[in-house]
Amino acid sequence: MDHSLPIAARITDADWIRSPATQQVFALLNQQGFVGRAVGGCVRNSLLAQLHSRGADSIAAITDIDFATTATPTETIDLAAAAGLRTVPTGLQHGTVTVIAAGEAFEVTTLRRDVATDGRHADVAFTDDWALDAARRDLTINALYADADGTIFDPLGGLDDLHHKRIRFVGDARTRIQEDYLRILRFFRFFAQYGDGQPDAAGIHACITERSGLTRLSSERVHQELMKLLISPGAVQTLQIMTDHGLLTEILPAVPQLPRLARLIAQSPQSNQALRLAALSIVVDEDAVRIAKHLRLSRNETAVLHLAARVQETRNFETINSVSARQLLYHHGTDNYLRALNFFRALKPNFLKEQEWQNFIQLPDHWQPPSFPLNGRDLIELGVTPGPILGNVMHTLQQHWLKSDFTLKRAALLTIARTLLSEQAKLE
Repeated sequence: MDHSLPIAARITDADWIRSPATQQVFALLNQQGFVGRAVGGCVRNSLLAQLHSRGADSIAAITDIDFATTATPTETIDLAAAAGLRTVPTGLQHGTVTVIAAGEAFEVTTLRRDVATDGRHADVAFTDDWALDAARRDLTINALYADADGTIFDPLGGLDDLHHKRIRFVGDARTRIQEDYLRILRFFRFFAQYGDGQPDAAGIHACITERSGLTRLSSERVHQELMKLLISPGAVQTLQIMTDHGLLTEILPAVPQLPRLARLIAQSPQSNQALRLAALSIVVDEDAVRIAKHLRLSRNETAVLHLAARVQETRNFETINSVSARQLLYHHGTDNYLRALNFFRALKPNFLKEQEWQNFIQLPDHWQPPSFPLNGRDLIELGVTPGPILGNVMHTLQQHWLKSDFTLKRAALLTIARTLLSEQAKLE
């Protein structure tokens, strides 16, 4: 590696590595001739923050601290027991033990090499060779290790790739993908999160060549990667690249609506993954049904897709005013009101002037829908029999209340109810 490049050789400013709990695990793994190093996202993201002069929060929050070690799982468990630390046998067949230190969980995995792979899973053998462990990882920026003092061990040039915001497969790209086809999606997701410029040409070519392997992945794994991609800084650019190369439709059964997604993100940077997925893919309600099934979305995620379909079908927001906005907030609740409003503006970016838009967006900050003043018991006391008639009368009263902009009081609504019941009695 050319060390004349302005590349960090040590993590110098990261709370996680100075943490007493982390240092306790380092000490545990660096005794009796064993070596332990931090690896993965905690190392990568700390270095990104240093290399590009950003705060750690602008890269990604560091919540998981993983370790690699030359100790076998059994030896790790013995070392922890001798130090009085509890362990959980998270995945012994893959070499992983969770060590609990100061109430924090640290995944510790023995150095491994792949013995056999089938495109989804790997059979592994333990090793004490750090280069072999690095060689089985997916991307060079994920094959970076840190010692207890932050010194970086970089066997594959990942530091240089981080410096240039380059996402590159370890070794031969097609071989890495054939080991696990999810790496196609991880290549694009990491590019959306950390890359710049154009994706690595060899990586793109390998993804296109091996794209049929995407059909072998479980819906859950595809769902997880796509949702992470959607909230990455380069989501729109990356999804456009995937579309241009015929890859997005391999995982998403929809016609991509990328300009609409771009507008949503621009106007609502904090929009969640489900709303972004809706902006990308939903035109009619059948789209919501199909995509929810294909990706095995959660109930809440599916509800957001159906909400987006309803917004397109009803166009409630085309004639929105202060009264109808309060009605929409009453019917949908704060979260769905804001989602629907943002989604509609992504559909029709010029349907409101900026100040009007801000007024509607800020409505939940200063107005909360009141509770309807009546309930079923009130109507029963007026002589209404429980059943369809009670439901119809209650609905009619609620419509009067909504049209009054929530101003009708209980007494006035009861007067209207008596009038309705009197008129119905005359018809009978």
